[in-house]
Amino acid sequence: MKYQMLAVWLMTLGLFLASNQAFAHHSESAYDTETLVTVTGTITQFEFINPHQLIHFEVKDPKGNVVQWIAFGSSPKALTRIGWNSHIIKPGDVLTITGIQEKSGRPIMVGLKLVRPNGEVLPGSEVEGKILQSVLDKQHEKKPQD
Repeated sequence: MKYQMLAVWLMTLGLFLASNQAFAHHSESAYDTETLVTVTGTITQFEFINPHQLIHFEVKDPKGNVVQWIAFGSSPKALTRIGWNSHIIKPGDVLTITGIQEKSGRPIMVGLKLVRPNGEVLPGSEVEGKILQSVLDKQHEKKPQD
């Protein structure tokens, strides 16, 4: 009986620790959820991998220097449901990406809206749409009312 209680306790502790890791992994606390950043760049690599797709791209800063950015988004499984595949973005493509940047200022963002030069908006996941709407709502609340 003593060993069964210990086993149950250890399993409970393990589940608690695992859920804490999952929560920390998906926390938005590292990102500025008050401000949207929009950058246009050339894709250097697209990783359609778990747990999140990664878009590596080069952006020229105001001084003309090339800055390496990374935008990540939903899982391939979620994106496949809305028409994405591993070839939807290719090296050399140009995209304008709007998202929330790391608070540290590093060129890393959660990509919330991706637009091709012809104006085509790539479909975003429901989660990305909710985050984008949340930031837009916060910005609207900050504007002084006329």
